[in-house]
Amino acid sequence: MKAQMFKLDRETIDTVPETSGVLQLLDDQQQVIFISGVANLRQALAEQVRGSRTATFFQTEETFMYTMRESELLRIFLRRHGQLPEGNALPDDLFD
Repeated sequence: MKAQMFKLDRETIDTVPETSGVLQLLDDQQQVIFISGVANLRQALAEQVRGSRTATFFQTEETFMYTMRESELLRIFLRRHGQLPEGNALPDDLFD
């Protein structure tokens, strides 16, 4: 089942519950650009709407095991695309 996608704007974010879960940010082409497990979905999305220049849409999943689900979604994305979403990419010099 595909998660429902929402417009990343203040009005829509105000309807998101303040609970733990996983959020996915998508660009204007509806491609995933960031995946993160967070303790408070609404707060994390509010921070994203202020700071992200490329995110246009979002999806959320409420879950208390958000770090496990975040890892699972990142693995699925990596398998499908051969790389992490651009917002999750590790710096090239991380292991220097």
